[in-house]
Parts: sequence; C-alpha cells; structure tokens
Amino acid sequence: MKIQNRGRRRRKLDRLDHFARAHDLPNRRAAWHWVRVLRLRELLNMGRLPDSDSFRRVIAIKGYYPAHRHLFTLREFADAVCASPKVIRAAERRGMIKSERLPGKKARKLFFTLAEIRRFLDGYGVLPAGAVTWLVPDTTPIPEELSRVFRSEKLALNPHLVRGDAVTIERVMLDLRISRRGVQYYLKRGDLKKIPCGHRTVLITRKSLERLHRRRVAKPERQFESAKKRLEKIRGCRIETKFVRAQG
Repeated sequence: MKIQNRGRRRRKLDRLDHFARAHDLPNRRAAWHWVRVLRLRELLNMGRLPDSDSFRRVIAIKGYYPAHRHLFTLREFADAVCASPKVIRAAERRGMIKSERLPGKKARKLFFTLAEIRRFLDGYGVLPAGAVTWLVPDTTPIPEELSRVFRSEKLALNPHLVRGDAVTIERVMLDLRISRRGVQYYLKRGDLKKIPCGHRTVLITRKSLERLHRRRVAKPERQFESAKKRLEKIRGCRIETKFVRAQG
C-alpha cells in the first residue's frame, strides 16, 4: 500500500513538473515560487491588510503546503516588487524592515511577514497615490519608473528618498507626463531641483516637483481666462463660459 501511494505521489509530482516546463519554468518548485509571488502581489494590492481568513484563502496553493505559509522568503519578496535581493538584505541590516528567522541557532534564511512588506513599501513615499496597485497580479513586467528604485542599493538606501524628500527622475516623468528630455529642460531652467546621488544618478526634490506640478495644472486655466477677457473686450459683453478641466 505504501509503495502504491508513493507511486501515485510520484506521478502527481511528475505531472506538476511537466506543467511547469510547459510554462517555461524549470520545475514545480519554480512554479510554486512564482505562484507565491503573484499571490503576494495580489495581497499587496488590497486596500488594507487582509484578515486571517482572506489571507489563507489567497495564499493557499493546492498541492503545496509550506511549514510557514504566512512568511515570505527573501526571493519571493524581491520578485514580487521587482527588487534586488541585495537591496532587501541591506534594508534589513539597516533596520528599515524587520525580518523573521526560523527557530534554531544556525538559521540564517530571512523571512518577512505581509505587514512588514506593506509597511516597507508604504514608508518610501515614492509610489503613486493608491500605494502599490502597480503590482500587477501576473508576469507582466512592471514599468521601470515604478520598480527602478528597488533595484539599486544606491537609490533605495538614499536618506532623502527614504524620508520622502526626493523622488526619482522616472517618477517625475510619470507625474508630469513628460519625457526624460523634458525633465532635463526643467532642471536647466531651475524649475526642478536635483540632489546628487552618485556619479551620474540624481534625485529630484519633492517640493520642486509639487510646485512645478501646481504651475502646470494652473497654466491652462490662466490661458483660458486671459483669452476670455480679450474676447469680452472685443464683443463688449460678458461671457459666461467656464473653464472645464479634461478628466484623465
């Protein structure tokens, strides 16, 4: 009976390996890893931390029963947010995120709870409003303007970025909807203030970004009011048309 059950389990694992290879993954362990990564993204995209029942329902994977399913490995955390494991380890050493270790004197592997991962991401203040909804729940590559900060130790551990006083050039491009050349233009004009971060990398102060954003938002309305006054002067009567900002 034991031999029969063992053979049945072996056939099941072989089917899982075949399924993984069909999806360009080397084996079932890699498949389980990426399923955990995608489930972690789904949990992070929730508006708030889920209750225990919701967490168990989302994280459960049929046929895979880890001993500590509420803990996420360093690789799962890093792949979920497109970060470098090196950055996560450095942040853990600096106390920016609290890790968990399994019982035992020789335990060295780092694990992280969902609450700590969420706190780490929210504390940066470099992501768009709405926190982490940029973590798409599939294997689609995450845009560079949102993930680059967690791939560079020089950027991720910069004190100005950690405090939320600065943002990356990619974030400026996203917020102002301009190209990298446009960012350079505003830097030369002095509308954006930069903070040196290494040999070629620079950060942009959040205050200068917000100030420029307000000016760009108000500019069309000022132009409309100016044109309206000129037209009223030509016609000699008051025009009741109001400025309506386009949505999106």
